[in-house]
Amino acid sequence: MLIMPQNIDLSIVAPASKSESLRAMLIALLNKKETILTNLSNSSDAKALLNILKNYKQVEISGNTLTVRSADLPTECEFPCGESAFLARAFAGISPFYFNSAKITSQGSLSHRNVSDIFEFCKLNRIAFEGKAPHLPMRINGKYMQNMILVNSDSSSQILSGVLIGNAFADTPLCIASERPASKGYVELTLSMLKNLGVSYNYFENQYTITNNLTNKSSEIDISGDWSGAAFMLVAASIAGKVKLKGLKKNSMQPDEIILKFLKQLNININENNDIADGYTVTCEKSKIRAFEFDASGCPDLIPPLVALAANASGSSIIYGANRLINKESNRKLALCSEFSKIGGQVAADGDKLLIKGGEIIGGEVDSHNDHRIAMALSVAGLAAKNAVKINNYQAVAKSYPNFFKDLLNK
Repeated sequence: MLIMPQNIDLSIVAPASKSESLRAMLIALLNKKETILTNLSNSSDAKALLNILKNYKQVEISGNTLTVRSADLPTECEFPCGESAFLARAFAGISPFYFNSAKITSQGSLSHRNVSDIFEFCKLNRIAFEGKAPHLPMRINGKYMQNMILVNSDSSSQILSGVLIGNAFADTPLCIASERPASKGYVELTLSMLKNLGVSYNYFENQYTITNNLTNKSSEIDISGDWSGAAFMLVAASIAGKVKLKGLKKNSMQPDEIILKFLKQLNININENNDIADGYTVTCEKSKIRAFEFDASGCPDLIPPLVALAANASGSSIIYGANRLINKESNRKLALCSEFSKIGGQVAADGDKLLIKGGEIIGGEVDSHNDHRIAMALSVAGLAAKNAVKINNYQAVAKSYPNFFKDLLNK
């Protein structure tokens, strides 16, 4: 993919949230009643879970509406998770509630990712399994044998989200013990979606317990626009023109909505509007960017677009939380440093920090490391480069935002 230096003037419907879509489909898989999902993500991660749904439930697709009808789940299942670490971890938390045997498999980058936390979770809860840590595949052969489920979520909250969803629809809900999840915002997103369906959890003294469960009725879930994908478009506008975004939800539970507040704090030219024709919209225009500091420990997916922003700022910026990037589709911490350096950027890692010195992006040839967020960050940076930026393995964007280049380049 060749990104030419250019000014943009775009009106875009934000892609559907991958995080919400995956949680909604897991709910639909376990729900004993009909579940109707609208505005489902078309990301490759969502497609992987849709295929699982088709294997075990009665599914009907009409336009952008997915109807999942009740069907008894078998006692033995296989979950091909594609490249989604969230699905692998979530199914590890869900499976011991429902299945005598559940095989979790992977493809592509997930086959090489360290998921030792799944194996440790099974050991911690005395759940029988087969597999060789730290990589998939694995087979979970046991069920929860204790009244308390223990979840160590200091490096990832994804297993915890799976346990919370699985517990909500279990015949005999259990107590869940977990301290200080690494991505608290994503746990709150899970809890919020369950609460909208009538399931309420109480969190007290590091334990989650169900206080209300009304999941005996059909459920409708409308998936909102994705703030993670929108962040790249807002940064693109900040450095190279103008973007009007539709389809986002104001006051969303998605942690990455914080990008809006942060860009306002930087005095980026942003306007929010709400009208009958377009609903809630966010319009962002090119602005002078000053150096900044930002703690992304709770929203690490914002680091790649913020690196592109900082590379165009006047002065040196610091982004905290870089160690959360190490075990992603790539080692994003290293990939951001190496690939931005190829096009004239100055990005250096210092412990848990990324240090970015603003200046001119020269252009050149880079590689996405088969990582969707690296591909998008480099593409956005290329808009304001002196010369073209060629991105190899750009197809990685399909993992979360298949229409990214169509939207960004207005093609």
